[in-house]
Amino acid sequence: MRNETSAGINEQHPAKRTVDRTRPFGVTAIAFIQLVSSVSAIGGWWVSGPFDAGFRDAAVYLNSLSVAIAGIGLIVVVGLLLMVKWAWPLALFVLSVQLAVGLWAYYHGHPNFITMVLSVVAIFYLNSRDVRGSFGFINPRETVPIE
Repeated sequence: MRNETSAGINEQHPAKRTVDRTRPFGVTAIAFIQLVSSVSAIGGWWVSGPFDAGFRDAAVYLNSLSVAIAGIGLIVVVGLLLMVKWAWPLALFVLSVQLAVGLWAYYHGHPNFITMVLSVVAIFYLNSRDVRGSFGFINPRETVPIE
């Protein structure tokens, strides 16, 4: 019988502490949403062209940043699906930049509320204890004692 804490750490044998790497459904959902977001950003850039005459200074930089983050987002999708440890902080980075870009667009009168809300929800979910435990990021002070 396997005795686990809610953080996904195997406590049956204290000398052999291992991390349970089962992928929570929410991580799969975030990976799918990130895939759609990245593909649509790259597709929009491809359709409009990288140096469209309609873009002006800040918009060109923002468009380039969005495409770069979309490329990193594709790497995040693979990492989240494979449950590798580096995917968790990289996903938080990508979601934070997407949120910052969304806030910048909101400030300039072009809000994208869906992106902002999804980024906030995903950031909170990825920082939940169970998800951090699934990726192997658990603070030792947060372990739950065995009953």
